[in-house]
Amino acid sequence: MISAILFDLDDTLLENDIEKFLPAYLQALGKFMAPRIDPARLQDALMSGTRAMQENTDPEITLQQAFEAVFFPKIGMEREPLVPVFDRFYADRFPALKDLTRPMDRAVQAVELACGLRWKVAIATNPLFPLAAIAHRLDWAGLAPDMYCFDLIPSYECMHFAKPHPEFVAEVLGRIAARPGEAVFIGNDEAEDLKPARALGLATYRVTLGPVADPETARGQGTMRRLARELESDHCEAAFLLPADPSPCALPPLLSGHLGAILHTFGESRWSCCPQEEGWGPVEIACHLRDVEREITQPRLRKILAEENPYLIPVESDSWAEERRYRAQDGPQALRDFTAARKATIALLRDLRPADWSRTARHALFGPTTLAEQVRFSARHDLLHIEQIQGSAAAAGV
Repeated sequence: MISAILFDLDDTLLENDIEKFLPAYLQALGKFMAPRIDPARLQDALMSGTRAMQENTDPEITLQQAFEAVFFPKIGMEREPLVPVFDRFYADRFPALKDLTRPMDRAVQAVELACGLRWKVAIATNPLFPLAAIAHRLDWAGLAPDMYCFDLIPSYECMHFAKPHPEFVAEVLGRIAARPGEAVFIGNDEAEDLKPARALGLATYRVTLGPVADPETARGQGTMRRLARELESDHCEAAFLLPADPSPCALPPLLSGHLGAILHTFGESRWSCCPQEEGWGPVEIACHLRDVEREITQPRLRKILAEENPYLIPVESDSWAEERRYRAQDGPQALRDFTAARKATIALLRDLRPADWSRTARHALFGPTTLAEQVRFSARHDLLHIEQIQGSAAAAGV
């Protein structure tokens, strides 16, 4: 059952010819910054910074950090004096680019119908722009962020991965606490949007500007008008292209994307947040994630890789919170330790052969299992605690 929907923005919710839009954007920014930065030097620095964002695969580095580490040295200027200048550009000049775009027919209706289904609704645009620029483009599409309660609007300030990395899709899913098999990706680009989504196990719908030649057989593609019509039906999921069994090779990117989501979610919380009723606060959650990764997940995976059909004993980890006095521990250090452990897990799995994912084991409670299934359990465990951190922050009014 679908419970989450991810909408691309350009040429999905908003008609925007990037071959016209990008030169106009660069020209407008170059003209605005010309009193301070030579336009040619600015454009070279922008392209280099953008490549750094596109190539980033470190869940500890936001896209903004990757961009700025390249951009400001390239232009030979300090960051702080220029930040308010760029802010003025996005507030005053960027909106003039609206004339190069127009709302996609029935896109607003499709979003409203998805909200009416009580699905989680995330914008899944490539987060290479600051939030201010993405908010403008949503407004041009008729979907002003202050009028629609999107579960996520990604931007370079808060995301760690860009398209076409499957880690981007995984991070979006992590941020909204949705499983791949319960989500659908709506986008127009096969390579940038749909292929990485299907690799993770999402259903997909490819947006076309015109009707598909044979709509009866073209499942999973069509105009936004057709999508809106399907979302009104009682069997709207029949409109989506369902993935084949997702490749286990996509599991390391899933764990990496989740790590980016976990780090962001902790960043939005406060370590001093009191635990929810009958629950844990951020410190306990960070300690729990650390210890489960180091003492349960990694040993099990290594055991499956090293032995033939090993026996896996159950471990009761919930009691550790009291036994190990989690609340008295250093939360930020626990999160750093979990991050290092998760990166080690990803490194362990990154270069496995396809056959390795099918290696079997016997779990004392769940019976026969495989390496891939154990990693999927770990991914689901991530989502449980992302929701827990979000709940703790919400309860504290953060």
